[in-house]
Amino acid sequence: MRTILLLVLLLAAAPFPCAAQKAGAARSMVGLVEISADINGDGVKERAVLLYDRESDGVDLAIYSSVDGKLQERPTVYVADLGWTPEMTVDSAGSLIVVFRNEAAGRYRWRQQFTIAFRAGVYVVAGYSYTNRDTLTPDQGGTCDVDFLSGQGTRNGKPVKISGPPTLLNAWSEQSIPAACTFF
Repeated sequence: MRTILLLVLLLAAAPFPCAAQKAGAARSMVGLVEISADINGDGVKERAVLLYDRESDGVDLAIYSSVDGKLQERPTVYVADLGWTPEMTVDSAGSLIVVFRNEAAGRYRWRQQFTIAFRAGVYVVAGYSYTNRDTLTPDQGGTCDVDFLSGQGTRNGKPVKISGPPTLLNAWSEQSIPAACTFF
């Protein structure tokens, strides 16, 4: 755990000015993680960047899409203040997986994961997972894992149905979190 925290702190201290500047980010922003992968399936790699804001302590996500076979210079999608202690990968289906967590500080420990997919020409939150626990009251908290594309999910291991279409990535907010993933 100390190694992960140290790595995040070192990354925050060592800016990637290229990523932050290209995202049009404020001077207080530094790049943390950058991934290139063909997310929209057109054969050209998109670029996703997690940016850390030193002033707000939040992490933003910028995605640069390819249009007509060319990677755009400005972000196609920019979502501010998604979370903190981030990591980002791409799964075997080409979806972007963005994870935020708190596994060390305070009473409440949590892990939040977004699965971001390119569907019908737009980026959507295709999946959402959340786990939390209260270190002082172990019977509190829970887990959820929902697939917005299928409308299926689980809450504490039991099946749940999720209604409605996936949320557009640039429209995601705290209010987009399904009730099945609310524990407190």
